[in-house]
Amino acid sequence: MSVEKEGGAPGPGGVVFRRPAAGDRRSARPVLGATTTPWVLDLIARFRGATDAMLVCPHLAEDPGEGAVWLAAVPDLRSCRRAACTEAVAATLEERLGRPGRDEPTRCTTCGRVDVPVRGVGVAVGHTMLRGTVCEDCLAAKPVPTPPAAVEPEEAVARRAATIGDEPIAVRRGSSAAAEEHRPSPEDQGWRALRRGCLMAEACCRSTAAPLDPDRAVIGGLLVRAAKLARGLIDAPRGDGSLLQEEAFRSLVRTTTTLWWLVREGSDDDLAAFRDASSRAWGADDLGDRLEALGRADDLAVLLGPDPDVAPGSWRELIAGHLSPAPDGFGLHLAHRPVTPMAALVAGEHLSLASADVAARMPTDLDPDDLRRLAEEVSELRAVVARSADDLR
Repeated sequence: MSVEKEGGAPGPGGVVFRRPAAGDRRSARPVLGATTTPWVLDLIARFRGATDAMLVCPHLAEDPGEGAVWLAAVPDLRSCRRAACTEAVAATLEERLGRPGRDEPTRCTTCGRVDVPVRGVGVAVGHTMLRGTVCEDCLAAKPVPTPPAAVEPEEAVARRAATIGDEPIAVRRGSSAAAEEHRPSPEDQGWRALRRGCLMAEACCRSTAAPLDPDRAVIGGLLVRAAKLARGLIDAPRGDGSLLQEEAFRSLVRTTTTLWWLVREGSDDDLAAFRDASSRAWGADDLGDRLEALGRADDLAVLLGPDPDVAPGSWRELIAGHLSPAPDGFGLHLAHRPVTPMAALVAGEHLSLASADVAARMPTDLDPDDLRRLAEEVSELRAVVARSADDLR
């Protein structure tokens, strides 16, 4: 059964999925406690990320108060619990899979692992029952603080002040035209990832108790610097880039790499050397070595391009960014090199992971495991953004 944006197409029992009736966009507010498990928040985030693209069965369009069913595997369809409508959703899923549902391997809605034991779960949001399949590990995950976004009315989600993890960054799965139309662009996803890293860094800074000894002050100071640079990049208009943006981004990369390396690999002597104003151990040429020690050597070219170690204003930098080859010499090149979506995403990933490591070392009241989960969401997005960017070339 195919599903169209306008009018729909008949499925089992003649069911046609249509745009929601006006009354069907009423507030959807789940009832959650102060803490909840990550799989619950995952289902709610997926549901709210799909609302603009959703089509509904005729009974929901006519009677929004009837109990509805929404499946994480078909994020753009919502139906009531009548047998024919549920069968129509199942038929759409099987059409997209290209095989019967009984032949589909088990998949955890939350972590995405395949062929593991799963259990069917449900969460009530307004008149809709969100359904997914969750593995035992995700079911047993430690509860995390419930973000305000999860319990606010649906129409308030877009207006609220940003908090950690409240803005979904994952690209929705599905092959329908409606889902594709509302798929966030690679640029949006890359900068959302940088924003996630910024929010995590700011949260770590605000929750760190003073006073700090000199070693922790190095870590905290670098985190503050990275947070300020990331905030400046996010709040400024992106446009086509500018030299100011490029230099701020390069400074963010160097700051984050230094911070992350010190937290993961640095010794007390390294922290002491950083505080020594006469030390020459922190030059630009060490950036690649530190990323290699972190297992991220391949990220250097993504972040800073083919000339990562050029010093500002040096001859190498002038050739790389401000001069262009010309007959018998050089021409002047005024165009800017904008920060690419993938570079923004990788910078956000590094800052997110570094923030999670900092939370485990500093005197904060944040849960390092919760921050780790938020950071890993960015890591999972890299392949999706890379593939989307390739499609646009």
